[in-house]
Amino acid sequence: MVDCPYEPRLDAYVDGELAQDAAREIGGHVSGCQDCARYVAGLREMSRLLVEAPRERDITPSELARLHRAVDRAQDQPLLRLAMTMSAVAASILIISLTWLSVLASPRQPTVSSGPIPEEPTWERLAAGEGPAPIPGDRQTGTADADTIRWMLDGTHQSGTRHEHEE
Repeated sequence: MVDCPYEPRLDAYVDGELAQDAAREIGGHVSGCQDCARYVAGLREMSRLLVEAPRERDITPSELARLHRAVDRAQDQPLLRLAMTMSAVAASILIISLTWLSVLASPRQPTVSSGPIPEEPTWERLAAGEGPAPIPGDRQTGTADADTIRWMLDGTHQSGTRHEHEE
């Protein structure tokens, strides 16, 4: 029955669902094809067993509805499994991303060295806006004394007058 063109219609033939011309054509084929004849014989035997099988009672409408729900759930299982898998993958990506971002956002602690901390070069301090390093032993208060202030103001005044004379 490999690649037999009549195979798709054999079930309908056994069930008597075909028109008379089609049934005669398939009947002629079945009488000459051993594979199709065996298949039709198997279908007829299965139908006979189903008809002769004892039935306790007919199925109730609620049992029929329950059966339909079970079939529907069974058909939805692959879709549910895919949805659950995709949700798990998305959750994993989210957790990994958040962990990665939190590691990047946390301030890095300087490594503690066992030796003395080297002093910054003068040019780095000056570039950062700091003044020159204090002279060891010099007491600096951060304010100039009265003589220094007078000297600074006199120098400003004199430079202004010097420019007037030069013009």
